[in-house]
Amino acid sequence: MIMTLLNACIIVLLGTLARPACAQIERKVLCEDLEKPFFQVSCDKYENCSAKPMRAETLAQEFPVTKPADTIRMFILGGTAATLLGNGEDVNENAAGFRMINCGMNGYESYRITGVFNEVLKYSPDLIVLLSGNNEGGDYPCDGVSFKLRSQFRAQLERSYGRESGAGPASVKASIEIHETRLTEMAAEARKRKVPLILCTLPTNLSGIPPSGTPPLEKESFAAGMAAFEKRKFKKAAGLFEKSLKQDPHDLFSRFYLARTFEALKRFNEAKGGYLQVLETDSRTARPSPARNEMIRKVAAREGAGLCDLERAFYNVSKNGIPGFEQFFAAAFWRPSYNGLVWDELLKTAGAMGPAAFKDLKDLLPAYPPAQGFPDDELKKDFSNALTAIDNASSGSGSPDTSPAYNGALCEKALAGIHFTEARWPGMLERNSLSDQAFRNFFISSAWSQGTTSRLGSLRPQFIAHLAEAERRRGNFKKSLTLAERAIAAAPERLYFRLVKALALAGLDRKKEAENELTALYPVPALRKRAWVLGRAHGLTLPDADVPPAAVRDSKKLADDGVEKIKAGDLAAAGKLLAGAGKLNPSNAEAFLSLCSVQFSKKEFPAALRSCDAARWGADSYYPAARQMLISEASYVKAQILAKMGRRDAARDEFKRALTDPPPGWRGLEAAGAELKKLDEK
Repeated sequence: MIMTLLNACIIVLLGTLARPACAQIERKVLCEDLEKPFFQVSCDKYENCSAKPMRAETLAQEFPVTKPADTIRMFILGGTAATLLGNGEDVNENAAGFRMINCGMNGYESYRITGVFNEVLKYSPDLIVLLSGNNEGGDYPCDGVSFKLRSQFRAQLERSYGRESGAGPASVKASIEIHETRLTEMAAEARKRKVPLILCTLPTNLSGIPPSGTPPLEKESFAAGMAAFEKRKFKKAAGLFEKSLKQDPHDLFSRFYLARTFEALKRFNEAKGGYLQVLETDSRTARPSPARNEMIRKVAAREGAGLCDLERAFYNVSKNGIPGFEQFFAAAFWRPSYNGLVWDELLKTAGAMGPAAFKDLKDLLPAYPPAQGFPDDELKKDFSNALTAIDNASSGSGSPDTSPAYNGALCEKALAGIHFTEARWPGMLERNSLSDQAFRNFFISSAWSQGTTSRLGSLRPQFIAHLAEAERRRGNFKKSLTLAERAIAAAPERLYFRLVKALALAGLDRKKEAENELTALYPVPALRKRAWVLGRAHGLTLPDADVPPAAVRDSKKLADDGVEKIKAGDLAAAGKLLAGAGKLNPSNAEAFLSLCSVQFSKKEFPAALRSCDAARWGADSYYPAARQMLISEASYVKAQILAKMGRRDAARDEFKRALTDPPPGWRGLEAAGAELKKLDEK
């Protein structure tokens, strides 16, 4: 199982809408299973009793309740990070007198871990290793008074911190305080029972994971900084990102890409400092921050627990002290090849605490440093994680018309992973995106990724578009253009693909084509400013994205005149007037709808399709009733055009779109339904 797929489910639950598959398995693992003990004790007729793990998805194996003489029993507890150490089967079979029981659970945070901790104390542990800190987001999706009270307490604590430091870090500070309380309670109980306890700081992918959310591509200083960075003009990029930060000190994307720029300039201390600042202030807590790890160190020192400092260990072995995708296949989960490093640190800490048996385990555990290169299953993990990130980013709505991906937002986290993978295995991702079958075969499916698995067909065009953007940022403009056009052909309704295509054209110095692609997006309110800013950042000349009131009035006058020409039968004059109206005001959906009808009548089908799309896009700026009418009308006319072109499947989809949410009294309702029925009967 890919451990990050559970983390992806949890991110969905925290940030947007819980997918049914994720919600179902989360409820089982994170809620229902808590109502029963972690281990169930059963005895045979000779009173030989064993403890059998009872919770879904656990790695723990059955063990005898009475600990055999001369046996060292070690329990590993924690969240997703703990599961990376495996079930210990090889060690248990080959190390005489040693038993490792891994009770780490995907998705567990310190509250759930505390319950497991209290239970394992009953089974004569010689050592407990605790890896806790990357699931402390504070979400309590379970029913019941207990969870509700905890949620209310956290909210109250966040409000208290918010009054002191602003809304940004308040949730993080509240999370760390609650986490510290629970770690302290566990450490104090272990000391009272005289059970050695090791607390582990947790490492993180520092340079590879951008902040949560969408980059501010509408901000000119940031967009220009990105353009300079892509052209490897790093000094210029640094100045632009610093300017962007002065405009908004809370802009985490500017801070993150400034850190990347410092890294490219070999200013490594400044780069690391920038990455750490992002980590400290990002409201998502899937990655353990330096402040959280420092809290873990303080608790260990204060309560007399052992400290396994994995954060510092990973800093020490990473290039320039900055961990990234070389060490991690996701945000906070190290690659299996680094288990040797983790075990080295654990055994060093355990050995210093007493039991000599731990020193003898070194030859039975994974070696460090790891072998060069990554096995094939690592490539599949990188691909699957990127695809899951894309799926999560585009899950804001079931409708592509309102999802973030439709409005132009690429998933920066997916792009970072794709960039790393493509740079080391050129062409591998493209080869596996050429067909649905190859795409499905390369994706690692699990119980946690059922939702993404069911959407692989619709996700393939999105992945290709992200791959096109990754190639563009690497300067491979011809390859980027080919991929972008492939994505557009597969899913023309996904408008952000056209942004990628436009910038690839700009990179090839095909400026006029690039300008045409960007201005064609002006009718889309959510994309107009972004298209203008990105075009300017890449040296293109574009009309102003802001439409002055006079232009709105003139556009309406031209559109009205165009409609009069239609009534008079002068389609040529009508087309010119309506095209002029759309040029003056790209949001004049009525003008584009009339133009679409004129072009349809003249059998100018490709141009008519573009005008109908512009009408539908521009409808977003109208009040609700008018928006419904324009979308239904534009979809109906577009469906008729597609039917005339012989594109029956696409026509059927458009008829269905026209009928999805029609306004009351829409005159085309009966006709659209009848034409859809005819298509279905053929």
